[in-house]
Amino acid sequence: MTSGSRFANSGETAKDGMARQGYDLQLTRYDEKGWRATFYTTGMEHSPTSATGTGWERTPWHATQRAAWEVLRRMEKDIQ
Repeated sequence: MTSGSRFANSGETAKDGMARQGYDLQLTRYDEKGWRATFYTTGMEHSPTSATGTGWERTPWHATQRAAWEVLRRMEKDIQ
């Protein structure tokens, strides 16, 4: 398995897991500067004000992980 296919598998796992929780993922690449991952509630308009979690990192995998953690932290805070 190449490192590219490992990323694809782990990226799909994170995306699919969050989709099961009711979130859409948007990944945006900014040249060589990095990636932004943004999760939105499924069915909502995808605008900056409707984002529920966002992450900026050098790799798409890390950006997705950071954004997912932000969503989970917000969910936990809302429960308390």
